[in-house]
Amino acid sequence: MKEDSKDLVELHVSSEKLNTMVRKLEKVAKKVNRLHFIQQLYNGHSVREACSILNIPVTTGYNWLKKWNIEGPDGLNHKKGAGRPTFLTKTQMKEVDEFIRNNDSLGTKDVHYFIQKRFGIDYSLKQVRFIIKKLEYGWIKPYPIFSKSPKNAKEILKEDVSEIDPNEVIYGFFDESAMQNIPNISKVLKKKEKNPK
Repeated sequence: MKEDSKDLVELHVSSEKLNTMVRKLEKVAKKVNRLHFIQQLYNGHSVREACSILNIPVTTGYNWLKKWNIEGPDGLNHKKGAGRPTFLTKTQMKEVDEFIRNNDSLGTKDVHYFIQKRFGIDYSLKQVRFIIKKLEYGWIKPYPIFSKSPKNAKEILKEDVSEIDPNEVIYGFFDESAMQNIPNISKVLKKKEKNPK
């Protein structure tokens, strides 16, 4: 019979704390690997030989060497946000934010269409969702409120329900023409509210 590994290991820290520790040390490990590369160069190996020893692409090796020569050991630190810069400028991002804030019932496709027409940038829908998240918007399901409903509708319902004998009467509610387990309402964007601390 196979043993369950969870029975063997002592849970000294929570799973979340363990994941945080791993992420921190992975950054350190990346720098150590880069320092090993420079160490190989100090020991007289060529860039290609050092790359072969550490099993890294030659272009990566030259990038690390360039960073080392310009900034020294600090050049090999993991840079947060490294990667391709966004196509939208800060001013354009503000325009997208204004567009979302000033329009009701928008979805991802609406924001995609706005960016495409206004700035000529054709992002994927996945990237548009990242932009929406970066602007601190979330998706909500709007539920319509019946305009002719009396202001004390809840009290009236409680009063009517209290008169029903559950042993004699079967009652139900329908708001759609067919039974569904989820509401037939599309999600729209709304600015996320910050939790007060």
